[in-house]
Amino acid sequence: MIQQEWQHEAQHRKLEEDCFWMTGDKIYNVTLLMDLRALNLLHEEYPLSEQYKVRNSGDETRPYKVTLEVRSPLGVERFVRGLSEHIAVEGTITLKKE
Repeated sequence: MIQQEWQHEAQHRKLEEDCFWMTGDKIYNVTLLMDLRALNLLHEEYPLSEQYKVRNSGDETRPYKVTLEVRSPLGVERFVRGLSEHIAVEGTITLKKE
């Protein structure tokens, strides 16, 4: 066990987590087009994603559209790559204007 006291407290700050449990200083918007399998897996594996409204995308193969706010592109990129046949990113991941 380390016997050292807490140091540099002023330099520490709590970072918010996104629905993929990633943290960061910035907020990115990413819009996903998904089929039912991907949508169900998103909500099952990442329950915090249920707070975002699901809309109709107008696409027959990926009929569900959701725009997520993420703190790091890494979590959503991992999810999308794992289900690449079932998900498409609409446009690019963009930095949210505050």
